[in-house]
Amino acid sequence: IFALATCLVDHRRGLATRKTLLAVFIAIFALMLMVFFTLRGLREGSKPMVFRSLTLMKHDFRAYCSGPPGTVHHNEDINFAAASEWALTGTLLLIAFVKLHQELLISESGSCSDKKVSIRGLAEHLI
Repeated sequence: IFALATCLVDHRRGLATRKTLLAVFIAIFALMLMVFFTLRGLREGSKPMVFRSLTLMKHDFRAYCSGPPGTVHHNEDINFAAASEWALTGTLLLIAFVKLHQELLISESGSCSDKKVSIRGLAEHLI
């Protein structure tokens, strides 16, 4: 939602949105992969596997990460879900940092004070 709202604000400001929209699609794809592989991995596993993993994570994190048999990280689908989660997180952080950088450049140039931009209309469409 954050990434899509960012893209809509850029569009209303008259800024280019192609790269942000691409990042939004990457984030949505990563989210879908994460959900798919998590559900698939948990279907193969069981609740005791999750509880064993949580216990191992608390007491021996290195062993937890190595994925011994009977834990979630021994399951390849869960590892694909984790990689998708990192891709999702990285994409959202990249969007946030790029947009923050753009806002700082706009405020330094003084063009922000010349033209007031209201997001009230955008907020009404989202609500």
